[in-house]
Amino acid sequence: ELPADRGCSEAGGGVCFRRMTTVSLTGTASLLHNNLACSASGWAACVHNSVNAGGGKLLLTHTGGPSKDGPEVSQAMSIRYLELTTGPVLVVSSTNGTQVYNEDASAMLVYVPITDAGTDTDTLKNHQ
Repeated sequence: ELPADRGCSEAGGGVCFRRMTTVSLTGTASLLHNNLACSASGWAACVHNSVNAGGGKLLLTHTGGPSKDGPEVSQAMSIRYLELTTGPVLVVSSTNGTQVYNEDASAMLVYVPITDAGTDTDTLKNHQ
């Protein structure tokens, strides 16, 4: 279970206080740096990486709603919601490339593959 931000209410001198709630996910979150992304409208997403091929996936929940499995991901390195003028998007960077999904990850909007064919096997390729 992970805490999810329930929003921000301005109070007393412009200090922002956040109300927290606990949500359940359909799987366990991987131990990645910054492996929890929250959108302004209440979606929370994290990554579950797996050592088994095709076993990684996004885990999503909406505040007050049920959790769901998102699309499969392979070797995810970072996850983040970006607030665009058209609305929030979920950006996942992995060793295969960067995927941009709509807010609830029900549709992939953009895929940018890793095209570096370098020979340095000690370096893990990913977008930053």
